[in-house]
Amino acid sequence: MIPSWELPYQRPKREPAFPAAWLILAALIAFAAFGQNYEISHPPGLTPDRAALRAVASEYGQKYDLAFNAIQKQKIISEAIEKISAVKLTTTGAQGSRNRMLIVLRKRLNPEAKIDDLRLNAATDDITDPSLQATAAQQRTKLNEALQKLYGSPRPPPNQIKTLQQTISEITGDDWPYSLVHEQTAKSAGTNLMKLTFMGVAFAVALLIGVVFIIAYLIIRANGFWIPKSPPQGGASKIEADTLALRMVLYLLVFGSGSLVVPIIQPFVSDTWLETAVALFMLPILIAIIHVPIFGSRLSLRAIGYRWNNFWINVGSAVYAYFATIPVVFALVLISQNFPKNLPSRDHPITQELTDPSRIPAVLVSAVLIAPFLEELFFRGCLFQGILARTRQPAVAFFLSSLAFASLHPQGAAAWLPLAGVGFMCALVFWQTGSLAASLILHALWNFTLIMVELVGR
Repeated sequence: MIPSWELPYQRPKREPAFPAAWLILAALIAFAAFGQNYEISHPPGLTPDRAALRAVASEYGQKYDLAFNAIQKQKIISEAIEKISAVKLTTTGAQGSRNRMLIVLRKRLNPEAKIDDLRLNAATDDITDPSLQATAAQQRTKLNEALQKLYGSPRPPPNQIKTLQQTISEITGDDWPYSLVHEQTAKSAGTNLMKLTFMGVAFAVALLIGVVFIIAYLIIRANGFWIPKSPPQGGASKIEADTLALRMVLYLLVFGSGSLVVPIIQPFVSDTWLETAVALFMLPILIAIIHVPIFGSRLSLRAIGYRWNNFWINVGSAVYAYFATIPVVFALVLISQNFPKNLPSRDHPITQELTDPSRIPAVLVSAVLIAPFLEELFFRGCLFQGILARTRQPAVAFFLSSLAFASLHPQGAAAWLPLAGVGFMCALVFWQTGSLAASLILHALWNFTLIMVELVGR
């Protein structure tokens, strides 16, 4: 028998892999997240003083949205008045914008406050693109008139309040603090208290149910019951995990090129449905990314997790997780209030679209059907499972996939923590059920709730 040390050396066989896929994906996510936050912090087409004014308003708008009682909201408005008044402005247009903001803030803080000392103007020297200045001047003139009628003396009759509110929404897109006009006009119409009471009670009940559900889940799991089912690709080989990363890369590249499709679709649909039509056009292309063979690995929707058997179990799990998500996100919102100041922040573009009633059906299709389907397919189906298969560490997969999910949303870094909470809960219900159908239903329910809260709160 030949001694082992005399045998010719044989390099041990290595499992095929393509780890560079993860580096490419990480770089792409970081680039997209940085680009979005830079755009929020440095809005194009505005002078530096106007951008600074917008940043302060965005900062306090984020704080206001996170406030959960009237006293805290009043304090935030008082601080916003002080900070906005202190911004150094060099252009007449920015000064006019500040005066409009201060009118809304002061009247929201004290409905009897006088606004005679704030002179409004329609100057546009704070806009650097000359082609936009004429339209901006017309809009600002119209906005000035609406604010003066709404807050001037005598107070407008109730039947005009709705018209003025809609005018301001169309011009400003409900950017903060102009979103406060809805609260003020609703208060003038005598409906604000009823809405706030209803929403407050509903939230408190849902929050209590969610806390009970979380405690029950932890007790059940601690006693060895309700064992999570393994995600279908959670035990994939390294090369299969790497192909999931490459599919995620392709998704981001294709999704990011949606603007190229607009000229093709635009002649055939109205502006109201344009974005939804673009998403529907790209849907089969994005689904094909899952089916295309990569390094010999070919998947299907079912193989990656879209399984519709045990449908009612998945529905029940999603509803359970939906209520559990409420206290999780609420806690993360409270933590977010202690974040460093001046983190980039803005409303989701859907918020502005909801100011136009004709766009609501298109928004519902996009936000409740298309977006949850695609985001669950790629963030949980590809990214979460890919990280899980690569690392064999569920905690790492939960953390990184949730962070990526949050960072690629358009609201900015100030909203990352609550958004990551939603991503975590979607990953958890997928981990628990082994089906993307459950996380899809949870995601759709959550988006639908946000839209309804936005509409009812007006």
